[in-house]
Amino acid sequence: MSFEFSPEAIARKRARQRPTTYSLPSTFNSLTTTDAFGGLYRERWKSSIGDYVAWYLSYKPLLHSVTWMGVPTRKFVSDLWIYQELVHERRPDIIIEIGSLFGGTTLFLAHLLDLVGHGKVISIDRSRQVFEISHPRVVEITGDSENPETIEAVRTICGSQTVMVIHDGSHNYEQVVVDLNLYAPIVTRGQYLVIEDGVVDLFENEPETIGATYAQNFPSGGPLKAVATFLQAFPDEFEIDESRERFLVTASPRGYLLKK
Repeated sequence: MSFEFSPEAIARKRARQRPTTYSLPSTFNSLTTTDAFGGLYRERWKSSIGDYVAWYLSYKPLLHSVTWMGVPTRKFVSDLWIYQELVHERRPDIIIEIGSLFGGTTLFLAHLLDLVGHGKVISIDRSRQVFEISHPRVVEITGDSENPETIEAVRTICGSQTVMVIHDGSHNYEQVVVDLNLYAPIVTRGQYLVIEDGVVDLFENEPETIGATYAQNFPSGGPLKAVATFLQAFPDEFEIDESRERFLVTASPRGYLLKK
């Protein structure tokens, strides 16, 4: 079963699709004059990683400006680089992407597979109203990730091939747990199950902050909590690969799971 956005929702999404300007917050722009010797940059470096991540995620003109070949991805660039490493090292036959929206990351993954000369992307999403891309390596399945018809279609395509899964669907704790239980068995040994956006669980619930927004949107918790629950249930099947977080800035803390 597919999901339809309202015309108003589509208009809002497209209106903020490709911002062309953005500005640094005060914590990153404390000097008002140009300093040829780098003083401005040294001041910015005094800010914490947490400050930067909170700004990156809460300041929509920046987040929405991240694109691949002109199509919005809304990712940390460091995480996209890690995806490049995984594709090169693991050469999966199939990458299942749960949640595609505009399709920027879908296209990025398809282009990586072009470079290695192998593989397909299965894009699962409830709606294609704002999905922009078409590529011969991309297979679209439109419907809820937990629907039996969706699961059956995915299993039919995957067959006995090697499979990696990237979860960027609902960030609600309960739904992420459901999806992990459904799709983890499809991941093959030596491949990755990536759970994105566990970062939403890390912010303090303080008034007028991104943490307050996330607490309202995900009252039961988010993907990071779901990963902990999942690993408690299946401690011998997956291991957290912390090396994939070595760039420190990631939307997927404890979210790169390697199937043993």
